[in-house]
Amino acid sequence: MVRYDNLRKDIVLICSSFSIRVEVFVLTLKDGAPGDTFRIQAVGDSDLKQRLMTMGLLPGTKVAVLRSAPFGDPMAIRVRSYNLALRREDAAKIEVQKIS
Repeated sequence: MVRYDNLRKDIVLICSSFSIRVEVFVLTLKDGAPGDTFRIQAVGDSDLKQRLMTMGLLPGTKVAVLRSAPFGDPMAIRVRSYNLALRREDAAKIEVQKIS
């Protein structure tokens, strides 16, 4: 289940006489449940960004969430032809789009 309270990004558009607030929800890999499949949209800035991209976590790549540890951290994902254990802190920096 996705918790949108943690995903909200506010965008404020200001015109000459009024303003409009638009809420945009960003789904991250951290919010995936076992069995979900995603397509990576972007990898956010982190200490591991270059390493994650070297391991194949590139925009456009399909990833599948396999399982999580009993207390939720780390999570196992399938990337290309291998399985990868990823901390939820790092998974929160990977923006995704759900495809199944």
